[in-house]
Amino acid sequence: MWIFKLALRNVRRNGRRTALTAATVIIGVALFTVASAFLVGVFENIYADSTALIGHVRVVDPDFLEREQLNPLYEYVPDAQAIADDIEQNVPGSHAYPIIKSGMAVSVDDTIGDVFAITTGSTDAWMRDRGTLEDKLVAGGWPDWDAGEMLVGQRIAQMAGLEVGSQIVLFGQTQDGAISPVGGTIAGIVYAGNPMVDKQVFMSLATMQYAADIDDGALEVLIYGDDVDNAEALADQISGLASVTDLVVEPWTQRSPFDSMVGITAAMQAVIGLILVFITALAIWNTMTMSVLERTSEIGVMRAMGLGRAQAVLMFVAEAVVIAVIGGVIGMALGSLLSWPLVHWGYNIGSDVLDDMDVGEMAMSAQLYAKLTPDMLFKGFFVGLTMAIAGSFIPSLRAASIRPVDAMKGGH
Repeated sequence: MWIFKLALRNVRRNGRRTALTAATVIIGVALFTVASAFLVGVFENIYADSTALIGHVRVVDPDFLEREQLNPLYEYVPDAQAIADDIEQNVPGSHAYPIIKSGMAVSVDDTIGDVFAITTGSTDAWMRDRGTLEDKLVAGGWPDWDAGEMLVGQRIAQMAGLEVGSQIVLFGQTQDGAISPVGGTIAGIVYAGNPMVDKQVFMSLATMQYAADIDDGALEVLIYGDDVDNAEALADQISGLASVTDLVVEPWTQRSPFDSMVGITAAMQAVIGLILVFITALAIWNTMTMSVLERTSEIGVMRAMGLGRAQAVLMFVAEAVVIAVIGGVIGMALGSLLSWPLVHWGYNIGSDVLDDMDVGEMAMSAQLYAKLTPDMLFKGFFVGLTMAIAGSFIPSLRAASIRPVDAMKGGH
């Protein structure tokens, strides 16, 4: 206990050095907190927005899964609605929707244009409840799907010169590879701030089935549970149904690129932490080394009075830990304050940046938000302690190696 009392006394002895060391910890913890909050927030927003559109779990034909990049319309799930109904009836809390996605060229005024759009066909329930497209309407109204009306993303509308009431023809393919035109009227324009909505055209499942010549089938059956984090457990429940025996049941966590993104997030946090620990530990090492040099004679006297090597090391480490605790608490408060604007208002990277990126199945928004959690603050505090211990260890060993006789003779 007396070692810690001595460490507290030493912290108070040189206020300037203590303030400098604490400031180093404060900055390191604050930077880690802000960077982690922004990183985690961006990825979690991507997960939430993406799974709203791609489902928590999907059921697909195994051959479709192998050739998914080619979007093979002929590898579809037959009687998709019957499978969706079976899942909803036998898996409590689940909601299932057949869906077809295919690339199509957008044509206006009987001229085949050069605007290419992913076209999604699904049920009205999926459009409203999962795609939440009704909430994203920025012009026009909700389509009469039976009348061939469609919704179009704002970015596609801008690129093709479309507006509410425009007559368009979409040129796609049937499952056999034949050119398949399908016409319709733009009933509304939607905007979500991410390419998965803003660069798509939405039509009824029946119209899409007709265009692709798939009858009652769908490329995927998307299933949603009560909690996106329980997707793997939901997939296990669905896998036990007889109706999906010959199909693949895949949770979103196993789909590319999401299967690697969780690990990437953790790795990036670790790298940020290591960089800050290294830089801050160097600053702490410098100030603690100066402290050891200035107190050489004092340490020699204490060694002569019975202070052991381990106790000398503990004294300096304890001194650094006291400073780190103070700096860590202030750093957490500063990091929270700096993160607040990113949590509430976010940062807009611009839609043009997203247009130049291949985001694939990621619903990445141009407006990026941070997410600050108590767990993140504790990680920042731990990083601060690590900085202090790492930076004080070598100076502590130097202090422990001082020989009493040499110190009192001015040998150090």
